Amino acid sequence: LTAALHEPIMQLLIDDECFYDINPDISLNRFSKQERIKKFGTSSTRDYLDKIQKYRNVILTKLYTFTCTFIESLRSALDFFPTSLSFLISQMFIILSQSSELSSREIRCLCCDIIMTLFIGPAICEPEKHGIIADIPISTIARHNLNQVN
Repeated sequence: LTAALHEPIMQLLIDDECFYDINPDISLNRFSKQERIKKFGTSSTRDYLDKIQKYRNVILTKLYTFTCTFIESLRSALDFFPTSLSFLISQMFIILSQSSELSSREIRCLCCDIIMTLFIGPAICEPEKHGIIADIPISTIARHNLNQVN
């Protein structure tokens, strides 16, 4: 996990000039009225709407790119997934398959949720506590963006 997440987290930490919100409208609210006018122009004009749309597209594209980088990095490190955790998840899958009315798809989603919520998610949100990065300060913006990727 450390090796899989190190590079994507470092990329995200380096690129922390703006908040990458899942909802780009929230990003717009982070600007003061004066900053919005300076960056996008006068509201209700065609130019303003075009610049807002372009800004939204940039934010969503960057968030999508970062998320894909994390997913690809995790996929490439699947061989190094802890065997004990893999065993526990497989046993949970078997037990649920035999004793519940959940479909295989629902059980797989549950197993994925457990791995993301208890293992991968915390490592993305707090990489310094999980040994992924050390001695690197994480800005408020970078911390927010890590949470968005998670």
